[in-house]
Parts: sequence; C-alpha cells; structure tokens
Amino acid sequence: MSENEVIKKLGTPNSRQVAANGCTGTDDITLKYNNLAIYLEEGSNKKSKSHLTAIITTNSRYLTSKGIRVGDLMGKAEKAYSKTAMTGKKGRYFSLADRQQNECALTFVSKNSKTVSEINLACAIC
Repeated sequence: MSENEVIKKLGTPNSRQVAANGCTGTDDITLKYNNLAIYLEEGSNKKSKSHLTAIITTNSRYLTSKGIRVGDLMGKAEKAYSKTAMTGKKGRYFSLADRQQNECALTFVSKNSKTVSEINLACAIC
C-alpha cells in the first residue's frame, strides 16, 4: 500500500515524519493518527512509490483479519492464531510469523499479561 492509498483510506494524518533509512538508502515515512502509526518505506521521491512496512495500533477501533483488537484477551488472540507459527511468547507478548511470508510478524503486546494493549504488524525491509 502506498502513502497515497493510506491517506485515501484513513484521511490526512495528525503528523508526517520523514527520516533517512541507513539500511536501504531510502526514506522512512511515519504517518500518525489517533493511537495508530503507519510506517512506509519510500521507494523513490514520489509518494505513490512508497510501500507499507509496519502498522502499530493501541486503538480498539482497528481489527486484525481474524477479528482481534486492542482490549481483547490475549488468550482470544492466541486461539485465533493457533494455527500460525508462533515465533516468541513471553507473558506480555506473543509474536507470529506466517510460514509462507516469514519476513513479516504480527505481535500482540499486553501491559498486564491479560489483555491486548498493542497490535504490531511489521515487515523486514533489510
């Protein structure tokens, strides 16, 4: 998804930050909305050439493809993703990687080890 597509779907962000990425030699773009951050890597200087690299939310408005949102029990998230390879689990988080797309990980974070407080979907860019 490009920056233009993100803005078309979510509207104008509260803020937009650009920083050089030393790994790829391109720019990283962060679009911040209310309790939602969208990270993109710019393939060229044109917004339409950027692509999504991560989404982090603490907003219960946004759901994963399996219906998990911030505020749900961690057990519900684990059950929903039980058929996906778990790459790490440590009380306050668990992280999943798709067997076919292992360069991306979906992580559920909990401040109290009981409920999801943050959902993080990130893909490696180096």
